[in-house]
Amino acid sequence: MSATTSHVPTLKLNEIPVEFQNGVAAFKWPEDNKKPLKPIEVKLSIDAKGFYLICVYLPTEVSPNKTIQKVECFDLALIHDTRTGSQVTLPPEAKNCPELKLHLLDGWFTTKWLTISYGNTFVPSHNFRTVHFVFKSSEVARKWTKQLFEYGHNQLLRNLSSLNCLEKIHSKLIHETLDRENNIIPIKSVIQFLSDNRDSVKENICQALEACKLPHNAESSIHPSQFTFDVFFRLYMILMNRKEVDTLFQLLDERKQDHLSCEDLKRFISKQHYGSDDRDKMEVEKNAAKALIQNYAQSSEDSLQEGMGKESFLRYLLSLDNCIVDPVNYGLFMNMDKPLSHYFISSSHNTYLTGSQWTGRASDEMYRQVLLTGCRCIELDVVDSDGRGDMPEIKHIYTPVKSVPFVDVVAVIRDYAFKVTSYPLVLSIENHCGPRAQATMAKIFVDLLGDSLLTEPLSTHPCDGNSPLPSPNALRNKILIKNKKLPSQQAKPKVNTPDLNKRSTITSSSSDPNKNQNTISSTPALSPFLRTSSAESLLDIATVHSNPRFRRILDDYNLSDDDVRMNRNGLVENLTPKPENPPETKATKEMSDLVIYTVPVTFKTFVRAREVDRSFEMSSWSEDQASSVMRDHARDFLEYNQRQLSRIYPRGTRWNSYNFNPYLFWPIGCQMVALNYQILDPPMQINLGLFSFNGACGYIKKPAALCEPQSLFDPRVAKEIENIVTCDINIKVISGQFLCQNCEPANVDIQLHGMYGNLTKQYDCRVRAKQWNGFQAVYSDLENLKSSKFSARFSQIILEEIAGIRFSVTSVDNVLVGQYFLPVCHLRSGYRHIALRNEMNIPVRAASLFVYVQRKIHVKGKEKNFMKRLNDLQPIKNDSLNNALVNRKPEDPNFENRTSSNLDGNQLVSTSEETTEWYHHHIICGSSFNEKKNSEIRSFNDIKQYEYNQLENDVRNKCSVISNKYQQDGDLPQERLMKLYKDIRCAKEKAACELIDKFFDRKRKDITNEYLDKLRELSRIRKKEMSQLDKDIEDQRKSDLSKRETVEKNQTKPLVFREQNKNKSKDRGAITREKLNSMYEEAKQTLDKNYQRNLDQLKEKRAREEKRYTEQFNQELDNSTHRLNCQLNQNGYDPVSCENNPLSTTRHARTFAASASTDEPSALENSAVFDRQPRRQTMD
Repeated sequence: MSATTSHVPTLKLNEIPVEFQNGVAAFKWPEDNKKPLKPIEVKLSIDAKGFYLICVYLPTEVSPNKTIQKVECFDLALIHDTRTGSQVTLPPEAKNCPELKLHLLDGWFTTKWLTISYGNTFVPSHNFRTVHFVFKSSEVARKWTKQLFEYGHNQLLRNLSSLNCLEKIHSKLIHETLDRENNIIPIKSVIQFLSDNRDSVKENICQALEACKLPHNAESSIHPSQFTFDVFFRLYMILMNRKEVDTLFQLLDERKQDHLSCEDLKRFISKQHYGSDDRDKMEVEKNAAKALIQNYAQSSEDSLQEGMGKESFLRYLLSLDNCIVDPVNYGLFMNMDKPLSHYFISSSHNTYLTGSQWTGRASDEMYRQVLLTGCRCIELDVVDSDGRGDMPEIKHIYTPVKSVPFVDVVAVIRDYAFKVTSYPLVLSIENHCGPRAQATMAKIFVDLLGDSLLTEPLSTHPCDGNSPLPSPNALRNKILIKNKKLPSQQAKPKVNTPDLNKRSTITSSSSDPNKNQNTISSTPALSPFLRTSSAESLLDIATVHSNPRFRRILDDYNLSDDDVRMNRNGLVENLTPKPENPPETKATKEMSDLVIYTVPVTFKTFVRAREVDRSFEMSSWSEDQASSVMRDHARDFLEYNQRQLSRIYPRGTRWNSYNFNPYLFWPIGCQMVALNYQILDPPMQINLGLFSFNGACGYIKKPAALCEPQSLFDPRVAKEIENIVTCDINIKVISGQFLCQNCEPANVDIQLHGMYGNLTKQYDCRVRAKQWNGFQAVYSDLENLKSSKFSARFSQIILEEIAGIRFSVTSVDNVLVGQYFLPVCHLRSGYRHIALRNEMNIPVRAASLFVYVQRKIHVKGKEKNFMKRLNDLQPIKNDSLNNALVNRKPEDPNFENRTSSNLDGNQLVSTSEETTEWYHHHIICGSSFNEKKNSEIRSFNDIKQYEYNQLENDVRNKCSVISNKYQQDGDLPQERLMKLYKDIRCAKEKAACELIDKFFDRKRKDITNEYLDKLRELSRIRKKEMSQLDKDIEDQRKSDLSKRETVEKNQTKPLVFREQNKNKSKDRGAITREKLNSMYEEAKQTLDKNYQRNLDQLKEKRAREEKRYTEQFNQELDNSTHRLNCQLNQNGYDPVSCENNPLSTTRHARTFAASASTDEPSALENSAVFDRQPRRQTMD
């Protein structure tokens, strides 16, 4: 059975048929579970604009005379799921309810049943509602089930503009306050609705109603036809008192006629889009300005001749046309034909949990809800069943969390895998099952998922190590299994359905924990990330449990099929748990055959991953492990992620299920950053915000700089183009509009997330409200909108395609009022409104921020000349032949008339010739030979101080060994002391010279190797640019030929030109080739000079070091001689007798050898009679 066909969201608001506006009768099952439970008769309908499901509770027999009927408006955007038929789970009491006449079979009755999952969260909790309706026919139930789901998952409904939100509030106000018996709207209900139980603003509402010439007495009422959205909008304007919009309007109204002319509006649009009022650019906006005036004109005040009034202007500012993001970005606009590794993939961790990792509940409902968010990688922790034979279960191993039947979860995946998006789904399996249960797993996968399960590689992308991963488009409606896989010689690529009758033939897993993982490293050590200080404290808590499994929980929690560790050399190796901790079991052939393109392997090194080049292999890291890898091997990690998939999951000590910031790992290209979906914390809000773009399909294309291996991006390299050209974002929060809000929005927090190392020290800021009138908060000076004082400044943002900005509004008590996240690359400049969202990233209230955004391209000062050369390329390249002919002056000898009557074959050839073609400027100006780094190599100045310190320590240690050797040698009865000191000095000097030679020889070798690498790099650059030149020449030749054939209608002349152009192609680019060769030779000469200079400097440095140590040892010898003479003179030393006394000679040798070998002062140096300098002078 294949998975449910995907629903593709459209980029337009819902159009509601009359049938659904008129409504239908139904029964609603009570949600409070109060006895006795009886169904409630209701009428269901959808408002004309498609915002709400209107549920009107009809009068009952108990209260038949009730005039004001209870009405409940279900926000369609908060409808997560609708079910009917076999997917419905009936409440237990419903089966025995006589009112529903359940005398028929359950299977037949469920076809009339509609279950709606609803709420401000998709996590089963007290805020998550399950609403049941019963219709009179199966056809009606099926139709409403289908349409409600499509309406609720409309992409534009979940990304409304501020103006749409006002329309939504107006619709709810009308339907909730309408007295259907008398067809009137009580003013008391309107006041109650708008005030949200705040007595302080009720007087303001009454005054605003009076200003709109509406009834304002609490006892009065109004007819619905009199309370249109136009009237409601004027009421909104009065309540908000938007002085900042009036100020902006006056600044734009140059003629002071209370209308913005078409020219005024064109100038404003131009500044919004381009940051200037350039006349040429304004012409582009001419038609747009006219269209805006017509679209937002109010018949009473506006016309195309007069322009746009204040009310129309405010509507435009609030509209979708002026959103902070171009609405096109909410649709599917990205290229989906790149390899999977070129996309960020929405991923979930421990998907089955509804709360805490330790005490939470497991539910198959979480799989439904997570898949309905567009998540494309979900996790299944599968264990052997307790008491259910071979049936596997989903369970958080070694925790009190109750298990979920595996077959139920797979059935949910079958039904919901492609319900909101058709792009591939990855099932990340953490497999703790034995062979028999794995055989059952494989059979369940194959039987339930059917054709949706990918069981063999695509013919265009074989798993041979030479092909990239398939694209999301190529894998549409396919489910991929990520599970351990047997070596290729043991498992065939094509899957066979497991035969449960032959389970006894399946080999059992090894009892050796070090052998039951498909590892690369043979003797791995325990991960240093496995225990942290917080983990150890939690371990103490866990040990109080009597069950020994609980004492192993912290050690086992981080163990997955792909755990890694860092060794002392910074290389990544596999992690094998302690023998007492049961890791994942070995894969069986049945499960192994299901693994295609997502083969988990235990990671060893980036070097090996690059050498084997298997795009279908992937690895996983915990957040701590990935942070260490990223810190020490950022560029290698980024290169790995260009080719292969990586998955990052939360560390094991996050028992409360709170998430880490996904922006820690997105900038390095990690595709599957798995978060705990059960907690809608700020990191989860960022995740939902990012994946709300591109049609909410679960895939976001990574920036090109993170995908192109030829130009591997590294933010630490100053010459990278992405680092040279950065972006400055300045944001001014002007005001905030909060209709029907019961708490004061006191603070606005703006946070910038992006590439590591690219942010200023101030990466977030908080703006406090200056005024609050109960409906609008003021955050900036309203009278001076042109002020350069911004609320937040973010400078030099590297790679804005990966950076993101989050706005969050909170009350004094830090209660979230609303938030919004968007990528910086989608941020539009100018005066914009931001419709705030709830934690689930859906706009449910009429809450918005009015901001001014300034975007500037920033180029580092020292790189402006380089950028100028690059900027000069595009006009040259884009300059077509016809424009070149038009722009030539008559005195130009190559100028030719463009008319066909003056063109012949020779003229065609001559006009195609240029002294330098566009590709000459393109290649020469952009050549890598212009980069000084290609001719620079390391010098002795690059030798770090700690390396010199290490050399000095080595010399000191070696000298100490030499001194100790002479000190301990007592067989010197016939040796003179002076000869002993000279021998020590010579031995030290020899050892130091050897160490110095070894040190500097190594540095010389490093410099030479780098020199040779640079030579090879220069040759590679020349070859690459020559190849590009040949390609550009061919493109130019074809372009010229095509254009000339278009200009000349005579068929014979293009043939002449084609032949001559073909002969001429050999000579094309001669100037460019000569220039490239010249640049190559120049760069090579510079490199040779740098190399020789560095060698000379290194030689001088070596000589200085040798001289320094020689002088040091000579000084030591002089000092030792001096001390010896002093001591012997004080003791009445007789050279002759001492010379014949072996004990005396030995004693002095040991004493002075020891004093000469250490940095500590000897006993003689500490004596009162010892005075080095005067004695030294006497001895001299």
